[in-house]
Amino acid sequence: MKMLALRLAILAALLLVMPSCKHKPLCEFHPHQAKVKVVFDWRDAPTANPKGMCVFFYPEDGGTPRRYDFKGMEGGYVDLSVGRYRVIAYNNDTEYVDFAYTDAYERHLIFSPTNDIFSPLGLTSSGYIPRADDTERVVSRPDMMWACSAVEVDVKENGITYIHNEVSRATEVNNSATVERIITLYPHQIVATYTLNVKNCDGLEYVTQMCGSLSGMAPNITVSSEALGAECVTVPYECRKKDETTIEAVFLTFGHNTDNTQPHRVVLYLWMTDNKIRCYGIDSEKFDVTSQVHSAPDRLNVYLEIDGLDLPKPINNGSGFAPTVDDWIEVEGEITM
Repeated sequence: MKMLALRLAILAALLLVMPSCKHKPLCEFHPHQAKVKVVFDWRDAPTANPKGMCVFFYPEDGGTPRRYDFKGMEGGYVDLSVGRYRVIAYNNDTEYVDFAYTDAYERHLIFSPTNDIFSPLGLTSSGYIPRADDTERVVSRPDMMWACSAVEVDVKENGITYIHNEVSRATEVNNSATVERIITLYPHQIVATYTLNVKNCDGLEYVTQMCGSLSGMAPNITVSSEALGAECVTVPYECRKKDETTIEAVFLTFGHNTDNTQPHRVVLYLWMTDNKIRCYGIDSEKFDVTSQVHSAPDRLNVYLEIDGLDLPKPINNGSGFAPTVDDWIEVEGEITM
């Protein structure tokens, strides 16, 4: 009995001197978990309608980022280790953009992949197709996207604090231990909508289909800083007959990087009833819309206008089309469906 009592006394003494879970040496490899509610507030994009959202939590200690996806626009709960993070969020229902450097908060990139000048019509060109700038890559139009970010996100055992990157919301938010841990994010539009109207067109009745392109656009955007890429690319788009004398195109683009000085030129490709493709805008000054792009009051909603386009008309004997005063180039390249 004396030996048993001695062993119990030694065991009790060891339990007293062992550090509790509050001491870092034993707990540093078992970080505490916290449930955080992600809420999306759409006051900065009231007409947004994404089918889903994704959020990236980047640990400030350089650990592996965590991605969470949500259906709809409301958000939901995530499980995170207690610690400090930086956050990026955007809609996850995209189809035409690609992503790069997603493992790094500062470099996380959304970009438009290379595509064909006739891709808006589901066609593939071969051979030489006239373009405003043959040195620029042709890329896909991006999807509409909404995004936001936050820094100094501190997930604590008794709450959460964070700072929004948006200037209008650059205030720290605190949740006490008595309330649910909530981080509210405010997505806003990051892709531009461009509207082009070519008015006072004569001869649109002889056009069967058409598309166009705009040169000098940015190819990508860095999500955390919303900085546009420095390369200039050409963005193609589909055109339609708005009415008997007007061509209209509404398309998406990352927009104009204000550090770039390359001109912005519209080029139109028109399929005529004689089965020829004619190209307009290579040399005509009225297709240079640089000043309109640069002076747009809202860089995310840009309106472009070109006045006057005379299309070739059938000659009287029906053997072909007569050229008009507007310069045009006949496209010689082959088209694949």
